[in-house]
Amino acid sequence: MRRSPMPDRLDAALVRAVEASAGPPDADGWVTATVPLESVDLAVPTLLSLGADIEALAPEELRRGIAEAAGAVFDRYRSR
Repeated sequence: MRRSPMPDRLDAALVRAVEASAGPPDADGWVTATVPLESVDLAVPTLLSLGADIEALAPEELRRGIAEAAGAVFDRYRSR
């Protein structure tokens, strides 16, 4: 994830927890961190709110949920 959008889009306690687990940024500014959320159902819309500034690495159920939701948004707005 890129750190910049987090404070504006996530709860302050969640931002603190993510920042506490974050590793150093790579050459492109991406960091690996743990995002403590209660369930996949809650995590999908929360992480989608960060747009392309985040990639969920695990669990696979979360990756699949984000892909399905993003695909549904794409389908809705695709030019007909």
